[in-house]
Amino acid sequence: MKFLLYTLIVDSISMVILAFMLKIISALVIGMFSQFGLGQEQFPKKYFRSPIDTTIVLAGNFAELRPNHFHGGLDIKTGNREGMSIRAVADGYVSRIKVSTYGYGKALYITHPNGYVSVYAHLQSFNDTIGSFVKKQQYSQKNFEVELIPQKGEFPIRQGDIIALSGNTGHSGGPHLHFEIRDEKTEKTINPLLFGLPVKDNIKPQVREIKIYPADENALINGKNKATSYSVKATKNGYKLAGTDTITVTGNIYFGFEGFDTESSKGGKNGIYSAELQLNKKRLYSHEMNVIGFDETRCINSFIDYPYNRNSGNFIQRSFVEPNNKLGIYKDVVNKGVVFFNADSLHQIKYIIKDIFGNTSVVEFLVRSKRNNNSSIKATEKKDPATILDCREANKFASEGVQIDLPADILYDDVDFKYNSTKANIPGCYSDIYHIHTADVPVHDFFTISITPQLVSDSLKKHIVLARINKKGKKEFAGGEWQNGVVTAKVKEFGDYVVVSDTIPPSIKPVDVSPGKNISKQKRITLKVSDNFSGIKHFEGSVDGNWVLMEYEHKKNILCYTIDSTKQYSPFDTKSKSHLFKLKVSDGAGNVQTYSVTLSK
Repeated sequence: MKFLLYTLIVDSISMVILAFMLKIISALVIGMFSQFGLGQEQFPKKYFRSPIDTTIVLAGNFAELRPNHFHGGLDIKTGNREGMSIRAVADGYVSRIKVSTYGYGKALYITHPNGYVSVYAHLQSFNDTIGSFVKKQQYSQKNFEVELIPQKGEFPIRQGDIIALSGNTGHSGGPHLHFEIRDEKTEKTINPLLFGLPVKDNIKPQVREIKIYPADENALINGKNKATSYSVKATKNGYKLAGTDTITVTGNIYFGFEGFDTESSKGGKNGIYSAELQLNKKRLYSHEMNVIGFDETRCINSFIDYPYNRNSGNFIQRSFVEPNNKLGIYKDVVNKGVVFFNADSLHQIKYIIKDIFGNTSVVEFLVRSKRNNNSSIKATEKKDPATILDCREANKFASEGVQIDLPADILYDDVDFKYNSTKANIPGCYSDIYHIHTADVPVHDFFTISITPQLVSDSLKKHIVLARINKKGKKEFAGGEWQNGVVTAKVKEFGDYVVVSDTIPPSIKPVDVSPGKNISKQKRITLKVSDNFSGIKHFEGSVDGNWVLMEYEHKKNILCYTIDSTKQYSPFDTKSKSHLFKLKVSDGAGNVQTYSVTLSK
């Protein structure tokens, strides 16, 4: 009996231990699935409050399609005005502050105890405590643009604290708040609507167009080896193709669609959250816009029909994954989204398109597959291996007067590289025009172009740069520096490049100052600045030889100094009533313009 009792006790303990271990393993497995599956259930729904006090209306949502990037957060409307109170969405501390002319303008980053970082951008100003810290650093560095990393406990924040006022700084198309939530460790952006922010939406996504693509030279759509678009019409049960009979397809085919979402009648045309493509009721492709890293965001140019976007400005979302497209949004993609049609039969195609709140639109249509007549099959064109750029390898190309260096993994698919050069018939050029492949093929990151110019005088060398010739035949600044007889620039696009000179300095025009003017009652000194080609790169203002903080509003071409009378920052020599204001502005090609004026105060 004792042995039996002992055995029962041991078995009971073993069962408890086993149950405990199974519970731990189960928790780990669930954690792994939530981490890598990125389902909506993994994100805390009641941790973050709204960053504004009024109803959230979206001008843009997460992963909305933008030129060369997915939108990284929410664009929250502020009534088309600046100065709205911006509040911290949760407890935390200020972990980063950035002030820049372009990009996010004035931006604030708050790290929270739960492992997330909230981001507030395009701000007009910071609160007094943070603003004083920023201003001190700007004067210390003598630079308007600063990036600051405060100590962890330096600026503690409580949920609901007013941290800033909304604005229109940086690359902002109008007053609004750009709001993000990021993973603290990976710095990847996460869809803020996964956290249960108070946004209401009962409107289905809208679909504009369906497009069908041949995946190779032997694929046919209605007998032609050409991508074909179809407009759609709304019905009670979803969308149907407008005014078209059944489509015939042969060979390797993939699909795409154009659409948008809006959460209210006052909201903007925002991005689609998820799309699923079914072939004969079986899933062929799907994606969800949950998390996107900054190293992935330019993959939008592989996600969309890039040539079509370049020429029309419209975004077709392709249900097709190129070999070197590393976006993490894809789920359950069969054969990269390509279907091989080669039997005489009818197929049902169905798109299921949703917003993050579950509002759903469905597009259904039929395609009839046909066997390919052997006589119509084209012989695969033999390609010179020397011209093939492997998308996963580093590639170099050199010809007379030009060299191109492409790092590994900046192409989404292998490229049969095309190149030629022509004489420049545009004034002010110092080389041939080098046609570097085609601008319709996207590039993921920077690559280097080096061009040897012709007949450049020594005095001109410091003003020599590269230009890209756009679709309209006009020169666009592409950067570059002269070094050892070669002009080298880092660029992100294939296309037509040429060496040019830029010798015209920026323009400076006073707005509210003039020689001898008394500025005792003025709050600021304002000047308009502009440049004809390479853009404003640097500016520096001073009063009586003392550096002053000038803010550059590039959208209005305005440089402005807000006159500071505090003892700490006042630049005015109190011993004199006459004061010298001086502004120095330089462009991207090394040209400098200076403006000076004597004022009284």
